[in-house]
Amino acid sequence: MSIINSEDAVSESIGTILAVAITVALAAIIAVFVFGMANEMQDTYVVGVSAKFVDEEIRITYHGGPDHDKLQRLDWRIFNSTGAKYNGSPTDKWLQNPKVGDTFGTEGHSTANPFGPGTYRVQVIASFPDNAQQLMLDTYLDHT
Repeated sequence: MSIINSEDAVSESIGTILAVAITVALAAIIAVFVFGMANEMQDTYVVGVSAKFVDEEIRITYHGGPDHDKLQRLDWRIFNSTGAKYNGSPTDKWLQNPKVGDTFGTEGHSTANPFGPGTYRVQVIASFPDNAQQLMLDTYLDHT
């Protein structure tokens, strides 16, 4: 009885698997360009926004960023812990073409709907010239 010690089959199997993997990856890359998927992506913009409670109001501050010159508008949405939207005006003068350091928020919008204790979700959406809207801030603030 003789034992044959050969590793040829292992090397050939690994080589075949690698060749198939490279072929599939190249086919996927070519398909992206042929079918135009790469052109349908929207630009991603970068600007900084923060939110915090100041006394009994939520104050949103615009910090600027690399795409400051392209920013046209900032809108805010605030939800309480049950998901109900805060009843405030979306037409605050600071929303249009904000400057670095500008603040806006709930101050003076509604005294009939004060913030009680709880957690509030704050979202800030930015609008840009190509009709793109991008969520710039999505955070939770605790109010005691």
